[in-house]
Amino acid sequence: FPTQIVPSTKATLQPSIALPPSVNLTNIRHEYQTWNNCGPATTAMNLSFYKSALTQKDLAPSLKPDSEDKNVSPNEIVEYINSNTEYKAFYGINGNTTLVKQLLANNIPVMIETWFILHPDDEMGHYELTRGYDDSKKQFLMYDSYRGPNIATSYADYDTNWKVFDRTFIVIYQKSDETKVKKILEGYMDRDEMLANSLANAQTEIAADESDKFALFNLGNTLTMMKRYPEAAVAFDKARTLKLPWRMLWYQFPIFETYLAVGRNQDVIDLATANLAQANNLEESYYYRGQAYEKMDKKDAAKSDYEKALHYNKFFSPAKKALEALQ
Repeated sequence: FPTQIVPSTKATLQPSIALPPSVNLTNIRHEYQTWNNCGPATTAMNLSFYKSALTQKDLAPSLKPDSEDKNVSPNEIVEYINSNTEYKAFYGINGNTTLVKQLLANNIPVMIETWFILHPDDEMGHYELTRGYDDSKKQFLMYDSYRGPNIATSYADYDTNWKVFDRTFIVIYQKSDETKVKKILEGYMDRDEMLANSLANAQTEIAADESDKFALFNLGNTLTMMKRYPEAAVAFDKARTLKLPWRMLWYQFPIFETYLAVGRNQDVIDLATANLAQANNLEESYYYRGQAYEKMDKKDAAKSDYEKALHYNKFFSPAKKALEALQ
């Protein structure tokens, strides 16, 4: 694996003033999600903290035009907020519990993309809204669109499930708070620094446990974002030997980008096809399979997959651009 990188201290900087032992943000409207709607529902809950009246019913047509869509990616939520509301949004990877507490202590709720285990072998991606914490109980306080309001999650369980998504977090904030938020997120809004810290953290976790499949997968994701594709492919290959959850690639796509970059087109086709055998409306899987077909000069197959991606999500710009370029 790549040479160990020493992380910057900015992204994990302790606040100059000690954090309070507990925070409990109130005035949030809880919404139970409709089918497959945790992304819009959790976004609406987050916005309600700022007195927004938007509900999941308002957000879903833009965030997931297909009501059966299994995934709304963080970038889709952030792009929607920044383009269509009076608020600002940012998402990053490699968050940590100190960062979450720091944001909460500054009156800013935190959305996380996390792993949800409903039953054994029935695991899936999920969004939750972090609204507080209690050091005396070592718990975060959550609003969950599936489980309900006032959910308490231990610090350990919070981090374990969050790690599956490379500790991805979304911060929605008022424009008047931008200076404060940029200060707290200084080590994340600098993309190179965020990636260097993410790389170092994944390497540290792998050094502690070489069979840590999620740390290996996170390493692959980070290396992909750094465009270090051959190294990323090694990390992804190792993670896959350790039996990743079967829905993992419904939500996370750097592995497809990496395999395309290193010429492993058939692997992309096989993985995407396996996804679509489980759920036939995954626009991202159609898009990446289309990319692989296009690289293999199977333009009719690529065109068909791009069209299917747009059938399920007419706002999915990568497929739209690929189809336009192909025609």
